Amino acid sequence: MTRFAKVFLDCSRREKAERLVSRVITESEGLMRQRTIEPDRETGFIAICDIEVIEVSWPMEILRLLMIAQRLGRGWILSGSIEEELDLWCNSTSIAGVTAINIVVSNDTLHPAAP
Repeated sequence: MTRFAKVFLDCSRREKAERLVSRVITESEGLMRQRTIEPDRETGFIAICDIEVIEVSWPMEILRLLMIAQRLGRGWILSGSIEEELDLWCNSTSIAGVTAINIVVSNDTLHPAAP
């Protein structure tokens, strides 16, 4: 199951990184839950957030994720096959200090394979 967001943070202190991630979570309307924040040589910190899946249909989940993405930034790049996975990338975020966001959610999170 794949459903996460990577949030790239331009800051030098962990406390600032935690505040920025908190703001991203608030802007995502609780869609994201912080998992880890790790130092990164290039950007400062990278936060990995779990994404909560709510919708019962894949098209509605895509719509919900795109609506949240619009709140977090503009100029999103959509990669891959939308039928299998939503893979979004943005480096024009609406939150100062957040340099980029990558959101990845697989369709199998809504329709897991039978055992």
